[in-house]
Amino acid sequence: MAQEPIPGLPESLRWERRWRAFSIAPLLLLPVALGVVTALTTWFALRGERGFAMIALASFVGFALSVAVIVILARRALPLRRALDERPNDVVWVFVERTRSRSGLRKRWCVYVGTVEGRIHGLEAPTEADATRAEAALASLVPHATRGLTPELRARFFGGDPASLRKDRRA
Repeated sequence: MAQEPIPGLPESLRWERRWRAFSIAPLLLLPVALGVVTALTTWFALRGERGFAMIALASFVGFALSVAVIVILARRALPLRRALDERPNDVVWVFVERTRSRSGLRKRWCVYVGTVEGRIHGLEAPTEADATRAEAALASLVPHATRGLTPELRARFFGGDPASLRKDRRA
């Protein structure tokens, strides 16, 4: 699932780099876990302890299933990238917003895109400059989308008519 990086997106925001290790690392653990389970199962079986051998085998199956779930979730964890790749015409709004972490201690910048369905997908940026460059890069990919954040745009988007933010007014 190698995807080309979005032109102009700052290196610090390249989610391809962020998620590649997360989605591949569990797969690399499978052969190691299989080797350990095979050794344990053989050792327990040779000692005549079938119960422990079955527990070791069951634990490997559970581990393999959890790895599969992690990989599937990692691939689904990029809704912003999927929106840009699969349905760029559905993106109607691109904006940057300064927010606080849930604890309220850390300030951060986030780049958001809004879709025709009324969904918002975001990407956290470490600095304001990175967020502004990312907004420009995303806006160049979807020139039909409105750019910026105002109370009027927010009201139009969340008021039930996200498509009204499309510049060319296509439905």
